[in-house]
Amino acid sequence: MARSHGRVSTRLWTRDEDFRALSLPAQWLYLFLLAQPDLSHAGLIPMRLRRWAGAAAGLTVSDVAAAVEELSQARFVLVDHDTEDLLVRTLMRNDGVARQPNVFKAAVEQIREITSPALRAAIATELVRIDNEDTHPEVRALITDLLPTLGEGSATPSGNPSAPPSGGVAAPLPSTIPVQTCGDKYGEQVTTASPSPHVPSPPAATRAPARDDARPVPDEITKICEHLADRIAANGSKRPTITKRWLDAASRMIEVDGRLPADIHAAIEWSQDHEFWRANILSMPKLRQKYDQMRLQAERGRNPGQPSSRSTTDERVRQAHEAGRSLAAKIATQHNQQTRGELT
Repeated sequence: MARSHGRVSTRLWTRDEDFRALSLPAQWLYLFLLAQPDLSHAGLIPMRLRRWAGAAAGLTVSDVAAAVEELSQARFVLVDHDTEDLLVRTLMRNDGVARQPNVFKAAVEQIREITSPALRAAIATELVRIDNEDTHPEVRALITDLLPTLGEGSATPSGNPSAPPSGGVAAPLPSTIPVQTCGDKYGEQVTTASPSPHVPSPPAATRAPARDDARPVPDEITKICEHLADRIAANGSKRPTITKRWLDAASRMIEVDGRLPADIHAAIEWSQDHEFWRANILSMPKLRQKYDQMRLQAERGRNPGQPSSRSTTDERVRQAHEAGRSLAAKIATQHNQQTRGELT
C-alpha cells in the first residue's frame, strides 16, 4: 500500500544541528523523499534521479545527485549504487512504524525483498534500536524472527556507535560500493562516488578523527577545525566535536573552493568576533556554506564609502538626474556668456 503522507519531526528545525547545517537543496531533497508515495515503510526507495529532478523548476540531475551525496555524507540516507536503492535510515523510528503492528508487518515484507547486503545490515541495526521495552509485543516478536535473516552479525550494533543525525545510531557497514557514473541511465553525465554505507565516526572524545577512507588528515585541516572549535568554546558555547563532516568541509574549502588556509583562519576569527555570525557559524560545514556571504560583508565593512560595482535602478536614475542638471547648468552658462558678449 502506497504511503499517502510523510511525517516530519519538528526537532529537525529546533534540535537537529546536523540537519540545519545541510544546504537548502539537501534539506529539500530529504523532505521530498519523506513525502514520496513509493517510499516503503522500511525507508527504502528506488533511486530515480531524473524523475526527482523534475519535481522543481530549474532542478537538474546533477543538483539532485549532489544533494543525495550530501545527505549520504551526513548519514541521513544510505545509498547502494549497485542495486540503485536509497534508504532513509531512521524512517521506521521517526515515522512510528514500530508502534503500528499492521504497518510494521508490511514493512517486514518490504525488508525481506531488500537485496543489498549493506542496506540489510543497516536495517538490522535499526531494528535493534527499535526493539526495546516500549515496543509493541507483536512488533518485538516480528523483529526477533526477522533479524537472523538479515545477515550474519548484522543484528549486533557496534560497541562504540556514532551518533548520526535525527537521533539515530548506526553500526559499522562494509564500504564496498564503487564509484558510479550515471550518464546513460539518467540523460546527464554525473559522476558520483558512492559515499555510503559509511564507517561511523570515532567516539565524541576524539578531537580529530580520520576520514573513513583511512587516509591521514593533513595537519592544516585539523588546525582549521581546531581553530573554529576553540573559538566557539571561547565564546561561551559547548566545544563542538570535530567530526568527519567538519574535516570534509575544511578539506573541500581548500581542494574544491580554492580557499587559502590563511583566509579560512581569518574568516573564523572574523565570524567569531561578529555579533551576528558567531551565533550562526557553529560548525565547519556552516562556515563553508556562508563563507562568500561573510567575505562580501567583511569587504563592505572595510570599504564603507566605496560604491557597489553593480548599479541599482535608483542609482542609475540618480546619475541621469545629475547628468541632466549638469548639462542644463552648462547650457545656462553658455547662454549667459553669449548674452554678455552681445551687450558689449
